[in-house]
Amino acid sequence: MRFFPFPSCIMIVAVAGFAHLDANAQDAEQTLNLIEGWNAVHLRVTPDGTVASVFDGAPVELVTTWYPEKLKVSSLQDPAAEPWKNSEWRTWQAPGLPGAFLNNLHAMESGRAYLIKARAAATIRLRGTPSADRLHWEAQSFNFTGLPADPASPATFAAFFAGSAAHQPLRAFRMAAGNWQPVSANSTINPSEAYWIWCGEGSEFQGPLDVRVGENPILNSSSESFPIKLVSNSGSPMAVQVTATGSLPLAGISRQRSANATPVTLGSNPAVFSATAGEAQDYRISWAAAATPAVPGSSSVLQFRAAGVRLTVPVSFLASPAR
Repeated sequence: MRFFPFPSCIMIVAVAGFAHLDANAQDAEQTLNLIEGWNAVHLRVTPDGTVASVFDGAPVELVTTWYPEKLKVSSLQDPAAEPWKNSEWRTWQAPGLPGAFLNNLHAMESGRAYLIKARAAATIRLRGTPSADRLHWEAQSFNFTGLPADPASPATFAAFFAGSAAHQPLRAFRMAAGNWQPVSANSTINPSEAYWIWCGEGSEFQGPLDVRVGENPILNSSSESFPIKLVSNSGSPMAVQVTATGSLPLAGISRQRSANATPVTLGSNPAVFSATAGEAQDYRISWAAAATPAVPGSSSVLQFRAAGVRLTVPVSFLASPAR
């Protein structure tokens, strides 16, 4: 049995997801509406700068994240000890605090769950880079993580995990009034909230929609497209809304279509791709050379929405490698 130390004065954070993507689109903004005390958050961007610079001038005393070392978490309790004193946690404390000299957390990452202690309520706008994050599950253990729900129409926990035997029955906890409290299966997921979620067996489950793509793909004049695979884990086919925001014009085409089919231009108006139940539906994403010549350094972010889930894939255009 493993006890996780969390202070007795804690509330969950209410956070918006991406506020917007700018024209560059490798930059995004995530807003954290912190309350006084402890907040459990899930980052959807990698903030620019160090932890110290991100929270410079903000009433944030401590930021900590869990780095398990082959550790299985069988139970959650409210112990008296503090989590950042455990070797499985990396922590940053604000300058002037007694433990600041022990800081071993220097940067924050997209896709990670954090505990943030604030001495007063504050709104923090994190500017940074989105990434194609994937969920990682430790079997026979609770996992400290967030989930990629669509802020505009988030899935419930029941709907999100319906296609995963490894997560049945659902055992998920959120922090409220200083305690880890069970999550109702019918409650909606906050995409920027961190949870403890039980995984009973080995799993690579990503939710009702899975977008499989190489990490942060790069295009150039010698590599003009890359493959993606869409999978419905809901038990039935689904229509996936695909948009692209940024300075790199993108287009998509199904590999099942005829060779002379015209790629669909991807922009702020959603294109609809299909995801087949239980098997990958193959597409290719390319830079739309016929629309606007791609400029080295230009970029866009693809967003895939279906079944209350939103997944993001940043795409960059770089100069072709020298021959």
